[in-house]
Parts: sequence; C-alpha cells; structure tokens
Amino acid sequence: MSSYRQQLVKAAAASFRRGPDRLHGCTFYRDWTRYPALNYGAHLGGIGGPITFTRASAATRINGAGLLETLAPDVPAFDFDPISRLCRGLRVGGARTNLAAGSNIMTTLTAAAMSWVTVDDVFGDPGSARLATKFTENAYGFVSKTVAGTFAAGTTYTVSAVVKKTNARYIAFRAQHNYSTGRADIRYDWDTDTFLLSRAGTTVPSVTGGSAEAGSGFRKIWLTYTLAGDYTGLTLYIASSSTAQAYVDGTQNAEGDAFVISDVQVEVGPFPSSLIRTPGGGAATRSADIPILSGIENYVTDAGTIYVEWARGGLGQSGFPRIFDTSRGYIYSASANAAQIGWRRYPMSENSVTGTTGLGPHRSALAWDSSGAIGYLDGKASSRVGFSDPMTGALYLGCRATGDYLFGYLRRVAIYPRRLTVQQLNQLIT
Repeated sequence: MSSYRQQLVKAAAASFRRGPDRLHGCTFYRDWTRYPALNYGAHLGGIGGPITFTRASAATRINGAGLLETLAPDVPAFDFDPISRLCRGLRVGGARTNLAAGSNIMTTLTAAAMSWVTVDDVFGDPGSARLATKFTENAYGFVSKTVAGTFAAGTTYTVSAVVKKTNARYIAFRAQHNYSTGRADIRYDWDTDTFLLSRAGTTVPSVTGGSAEAGSGFRKIWLTYTLAGDYTGLTLYIASSSTAQAYVDGTQNAEGDAFVISDVQVEVGPFPSSLIRTPGGGAATRSADIPILSGIENYVTDAGTIYVEWARGGLGQSGFPRIFDTSRGYIYSASANAAQIGWRRYPMSENSVTGTTGLGPHRSALAWDSSGAIGYLDGKASSRVGFSDPMTGALYLGCRATGDYLFGYLRRVAIYPRRLTVQQLNQLIT
C-alpha cells in the first residue's frame, strides 16, 4: 500500500468514533447527515476527496432553519427536514420539469376575485420583482390553473405553490383530474403550520403534504399523490378557507379572505424539488444534480469495497454506487427500482436480489478482487465469480455518467482499499 493510502487509513482510524469506517479502516469517508458540506476537512470527520458537483442551472434547498433558499449553479443541495431540522443528506437527482406553464398566473371564475401584485426577494432572490396573483375569496371560492398533458397511472406527482397570507388563516389546495374519481385535497392551517389531508376516488391512493418558509412572508406548500389510472389534464384549485372544510369549491368559505400566489409547480416525483419558474408559455426544466469522485484508482484498484448509505426518492433506477470507467465502458452499481434491488457489472450479465424498495434509508456494499465480486443490499447478497477488474476513472455518486439518477439523498459513503470479508460486510449493511 502506498504511503498516501497508509496516511489515509491511519487518519481514518484515529478520527472516527462512529460510522462504518471505524470497523476496518478506509481511504475515503463522508457522513453528510452529520456534516452537511460537500468537502469537509478530516478534523470534521472527512477523509479523501475532493468531490466535484455539477448542475447547470440554479436550484433551491431547504436549509437548517427550515427556509427555502436559492442555490447558484454547481452548488450542492443539502436538504433538511422542515420539521426535525435534521439533514436528509446530499441531494442527487436528474433533471426536473415544471409542467405548469405560466407559474405565476392563475385564473378565476370572476375577475373581481383576482388582481395583480408585485413580489420581490422570494427564495433569496432580491431584485427579481415580478407579478403574482392576489386572490380574494368570493362566492365561487377559488382560483385555478389547468395543466395540459397525460398523467400516467402508477406515477407519483407533486403539486406545489408559493403563497403568502394576508388575512386568511386556512388555504385549501386541490389537485383534481376528476371531481368524483380523482382528486387530492389539503387544508393548510397557516397559524399552526399543519395539514388536513383528504382524497377521493381510486385514482388517488395516497396523499401527503408539506411546507417550508420561502422568505418575505411566503411559504411553499405542496401535496404529493399517486395515480391509479391514466388521466388527461390536471386542474389545480387554490382557495382560502376560514372553516375546517378541506374543500375548495366555495362551500362555507368566508368572503374577503385573501392571499397571494407567487409560483405554481407540477412535477413528476414524490417530493417538491427546486423552484422552477415558467413565466412563458411552456414547461421549464432544472438540470441534474451530479456529485463525482474523480480518480477512483486513488482509493481502490483491482480490489476494494465501497459502502453507501442512501435514501430513495422513489423514482427511476436509483442506483448507488456507480463506478464508471470511461475507457472500458463498464460500471459496478447497486440499484433499486419498483420491482427489486440488485447489482450489476457491465458488460457482464446482471445479478440481482430481491430487497426493500421504500424511501430509505438503504445500505449497500460492493466488494471485489481477482476472485470475483459480491454485492450486499439491505441485508441481501448476490455474488459473481470473475477476474480482476482494475478500477480507474470516476465514481458517479447516485447516477451513471449519463442519466439513471437516484432522485434521493446520499447519506454516508466509505471506500476501502481491499475486499472486506463476509463478516465485515455484514457489519456494514446491518
């Protein structure tokens, strides 16, 4: 082992009191749930690196105070749970699209209920004054927005809006494909920051809601639901409600209640992503979040082990980790989709095991040497007899070199310069 690696192993052994690395010594370690920074120093529990991060467009994140803030391109997002203020980890995901064109423009059944106001400094974006919709309760009781397109069965959607209270305590929020068979409602209590959730019809089997502060008195509220049948078109209704009714059809709403709607977002996925404004006539896309560890050969070569703890967002292949060799065109990966959790090595045949597919956290470990490789995921194992596979190139954390993203969070990553024993691997993943 090189002097550089020996120093890394000694530093790792001396620096940690917790985590998988303390068991057997490693050459790389990050714990983003305890230290939400991409490249922290060894004195804070980090070893190895650095990691690079790419995203071509701006994004938002939920910070430790439960506030939404703007991130510049190429700045990683470390989301915090708005309630517990605990870090979920380093956010990874593919491009996300806001399907709602004209995100700051709502419509209503009577012009008297809607007016225009200027908003500024929302999501830490000072100087970007723009028009937003101000709604005042009337006999009809809601403003609405229709989103075109086909919404597919089995797909999870998140519908969100950035709103600001004036004199309305409750805001009712409905995503509706069909009133009788496909609607999801939340009634948001502004004063207590709590939700009343309801649903109707077999097309909406589950509904969840959430909120985060957005700055300048605004909050982002959202609901997430999954369709059981295909539907064309989605209508979003938002109304103020002074009663405990979780309805937005005007029933028992007090006239005169008002609020401001700044941004509306409809996206595929089980959580609200970065703010994606669509002031024009079509949808808009935010680019992917991609963390990369270059020079994997500095940590492992023809033998090694990689351990990753991660939380799924519930979409896509959701692979961790992915080691991509640009010269040879193969990867090792541990992945999860709706049917199974497996691991594979290209261009060799795929091996897989049945595992859990929940939102996480999940643990996976890959170990290899000249005798072959073994993969562990959530306590299940799959092995492949083979030959030595020297590693070079980059470790794409949470994705392949192109596409196939986690849509979730990296929690912990550890890399070992040798193949761990079965006993040691079991200690990591259980």
